[in-house]
Amino acid sequence: FPDTDPAYLNIDSRLLLGKVMTVLEQSGVCPVNVDVTVLAQYPKLAPYRGQIRENLASLLGLPLTDVNIKATTTEKLGFIGRKEGIAAQAVTLVKRSSSCSLV
Repeated sequence: FPDTDPAYLNIDSRLLLGKVMTVLEQSGVCPVNVDVTVLAQYPKLAPYRGQIRENLASLLGLPLTDVNIKATTTEKLGFIGRKEGIAAQAVTLVKRSSSCSLV
């Protein structure tokens, strides 16, 4: 999803995840679990963590117990520390299965 393509300007990230899930399903691959770390100085994510986790579990077709969301700051370092942006890192275990039905 190149950021230079106007088709993706202001696109809802749920739609992008849906496209990824379709590709996975067509390849016979299912997510097993996901671990997400959000790096942000602001806003604080604690009040939203549960809802984010529930939404992601629903979108990935995973039980809530297989989705982990955590947040950290950069101790005021860099563009994140200056509150100019946020970043996220996601690690997902996937498995090949003939019975993948994700969405």
